[in-house]
Amino acid sequence: MRALSRLLRSRQLAAFLIVATMTYAALATLIPLGPQDSPTVRDWARKHPAAEAWVGPLGLHQPFTSPPFLVIVALLIASTAACSLERTRRGLALLTVLRGDASSVLRTDPTAVLPSGVDRQEPDALLRAFGLRQRIHAGCPAGVKVYSSRLASSLASATFHWALVLLFCFAALGQLMRSEGTIAVVKGQTVVDRRASYLNGLSAGPLFGDRFTRYGLRLDGLSMGLVVDGVRRGDSPNVTVLRDTAVVARGTVYPNNPLRIGSVVIHRGPIGPAARLTITLPNGQVEKGRPVPFTDEGPGGSSSASLKLERPDGAVETILLETTKGARIRVAVPSAGYHSAPIGVGGEVTLPNGLEVRMDEATTYASLIVVNDWSVPLIYAAFALAAAAECFALFMPSRAVVLRRKDSDADMEVWVVRKRIDPAFPERVIAALGGRHDTTDSTGEERI
Repeated sequence: MRALSRLLRSRQLAAFLIVATMTYAALATLIPLGPQDSPTVRDWARKHPAAEAWVGPLGLHQPFTSPPFLVIVALLIASTAACSLERTRRGLALLTVLRGDASSVLRTDPTAVLPSGVDRQEPDALLRAFGLRQRIHAGCPAGVKVYSSRLASSLASATFHWALVLLFCFAALGQLMRSEGTIAVVKGQTVVDRRASYLNGLSAGPLFGDRFTRYGLRLDGLSMGLVVDGVRRGDSPNVTVLRDTAVVARGTVYPNNPLRIGSVVIHRGPIGPAARLTITLPNGQVEKGRPVPFTDEGPGGSSSASLKLERPDGAVETILLETTKGARIRVAVPSAGYHSAPIGVGGEVTLPNGLEVRMDEATTYASLIVVNDWSVPLIYAAFALAAAAECFALFMPSRAVVLRRKDSDADMEVWVVRKRIDPAFPERVIAALGGRHDTTDSTGEERI
């Protein structure tokens, strides 16, 4: 068990795990990301079969939820936790000294021994210049004085490492339980946050499950050419978030100004043309005002969309729609090799299969990128805690000076307890006390 603990606290292991994490993440930036069955990933795998032979098993298409990456992160968390435990133990021991209990220090060799017979000033005033004040402890032996600095900084290093453990845990759990995807919403339409609403599938962690908010996302309109504080933000969607019919949130979404509702953040995606159609089936069944966003790329720079329609006999018919000049669309039936002439608002076309398509309105849609991730504020909080603790450790380090003189004619023994960040501190203290820094500790380690 001790060997395992020493291994986990090893700097070499920590450095290797950090480099492995960075390398894995860097490799993932070179290839398309997404589910293995997504069109982009399938197309890349088809074009690069040799690379896919190792990219797939390593899980680089979904790098932050893949088993290899999670194993590396778990080891990094364990290594950091082991270091945190050791630093907590040392921090508590240092805190004991800072409070005036020098018993552990007195069992070690002194930093320096100042000979008797030299006129010296009282150490209280000298050490106060270093930010040290005397601590009185009931168990302190006769002739021993303890001077120390701030007590809070004694556990700063341990707090920094525990904050890193929390940050790693929140980040890993967040990746396992988050979701991100794009929902296309036509102007005036309300789309419910559920799996079927996302374009080209949903990127979700393996522990996300079915934790959709079921919020309704309504596109109220577009602020064209939006300018905020003199900065052009571009065309920006005006979005209302609904819980049933109650308004939960409302706002204009543009870069660096997403709409936030609890753990859900809504960003702006692409904006493009859309239409509302009336579709009449051969049996006379009519669907009016069906919103159709043209989210795909069509031939010749046009935009396109595909519709799957269920006929009365249960068969599913796929029709394609393409935009053309003048806010018109063209309807095609691939199975029949049919392409209609362009139709505008009010235009209607009857397809070979008996379906009738009428264009009621030419409008626009906005893509809303919906991220559901509860871990983000906790990651920020852990980072802030780590930064604050590191500032305490670096700029307000804990220090202590222990003096022992058995009687007025005896030599004065001096122990300097400090962190490594100020290696000249013992020399300055001993020089102020009127001696030379003939230390027996050349490593700069704490004597506890």
